[in-house]
Amino acid sequence: MYNWISEFNYDFAVATIPIQLILLAFYGIRENLPTKQSYYFWLAMISNFTMNITDIVSCELNEIWSIYPIWIIYGINIGYFLSFLIRGWALFAFTAESTSNYIKKNDIFTFITSLPMLSGCLLTLSTPWTSAIFTISESGYHNCSFYNIIYFSTYFYIIVSLLLVIKAWKTISSRISVGLFTFNMILLIGILIRKQFYHTLVTSYFSILAIMVIFLTSENPDLYRDDRTHLLNEIALNRIGRELDGKHIKYSLMTISINNYEANKIVFGATQINKELGAIARYLKAQSQNLWDLGFRT
Repeated sequence: MYNWISEFNYDFAVATIPIQLILLAFYGIRENLPTKQSYYFWLAMISNFTMNITDIVSCELNEIWSIYPIWIIYGINIGYFLSFLIRGWALFAFTAESTSNYIKKNDIFTFITSLPMLSGCLLTLSTPWTSAIFTISESGYHNCSFYNIIYFSTYFYIIVSLLLVIKAWKTISSRISVGLFTFNMILLIGILIRKQFYHTLVTSYFSILAIMVIFLTSENPDLYRDDRTHLLNEIALNRIGRELDGKHIKYSLMTISINNYEANKIVFGATQINKELGAIARYLKAQSQNLWDLGFRT
């Protein structure tokens, strides 16, 4: 077994790495919806992976800081804090978008809820000169007066997210509402455990559990594809349309109706009809300049 330098327990952090890589690879090779939700999900996964790696590396380097240039020690620690803050905000932004609070273009709400993350990032970036979050002194790494802003930011985003989910519970599908509530509760449990057991790195582990809940309930690309045509289905059309409507963006739709569809399926068989649907889909793909403009249903 590898001998770690620091006294931190990395078991959960190391176990998170392959899971995160698999999700990133699987999600990356699939065509995803062109929505803000998908963008925030990408941001959450990337920032969580970055946070996990920089957390492990920084804990190790902080033990042997004197043999490396000081800018490397500051840089890796700053990378950890920035990714920690951005991850928390990205998961909140995903919740806000899912509950339509970002879609409605409420600039005041967006600005206010961005303040904890922005403040934390500015303090983190200023740390080499102000020692706001941490410092590297002759005795090594030490947390400083504004260190707890990372916990304040996390609690803030989780609490506001839960309030948004409760408020929108009856206006969104049960699958989405339960998923949003579940992953935020997982994050809350994770940060409480991290606070209680400081030397066990569990934040990224609970974050990946939350990300998996999001993937299974909302961001799995297969949820938004028709199996017969591989075009976007009605659920995808509604989700994209809801975002465009909320932002007052005009768009056009083309619809195709197949007369006597059920009767033809009985006469010619479901297999043959599905082949014809596939042929229509391939034609539409070849003719379309923007695949995401297509919402196909029978």
